[in-house]
Amino acid sequence: MNTKQQVVVIHGGMAFDSYDDYIDYLRKDEIYLDRLRFKKDWKENLQEDLGDNFDVILAQMPNKNNAKYLEWAICFNNLISQLDDDLILIGKSLGGIFLSKYLSENIIPKKIKAIILVAAPFDGANSEESLGDFEFELSSKMTDQCKNIYLLQSKDDTEVLYEQVLKYKKALPLAKLVSFENKGHFSQEYFPEIEKIIKNA
Repeated sequence: MNTKQQVVVIHGGMAFDSYDDYIDYLRKDEIYLDRLRFKKDWKENLQEDLGDNFDVILAQMPNKNNAKYLEWAICFNNLISQLDDDLILIGKSLGGIFLSKYLSENIIPKKIKAIILVAAPFDGANSEESLGDFEFELSSKMTDQCKNIYLLQSKDDTEVLYEQVLKYKKALPLAKLVSFENKGHFSQEYFPEIEKIIKNA
């Protein structure tokens, strides 16, 4: 039994309605060398920033550039079996909608201490990007498994618009909405605000 607080982070990704759409995206995608240079973001720094009382697990989901819900669900199933009760689950971007869909459709055999959704799309409205088979209908299964839900969104995010978090808040009225003015799509190196939420969850 792990005596440390486990924190599972599920990264973002891209989804497409079809393989042809994915190929079309690859053909049109512009390469920016600055984006390809290594730099840590808050997820990679989270273990060090939280300290020794926490066990941060960075889930590596398959094919993040052409993500498929079933593939992610299989990997998450395998991961859950290895974890302890009182989990803190964090989903960033596509990882957030993945958690929302998965927990709306499945009861996991672990107690969840908190769910933190960071810049998570709620639906494909007002977006040029498809959510592929990650589209979902929120169900009470999610709130039955965890009452402690946080919604983090920045008003200047151009990838997941602020209207998306308001849809989550409407569907999850007891969730705690934490708004930011200038975090963009949360790619910064350090994220002290989420550290505080995790420690107080």
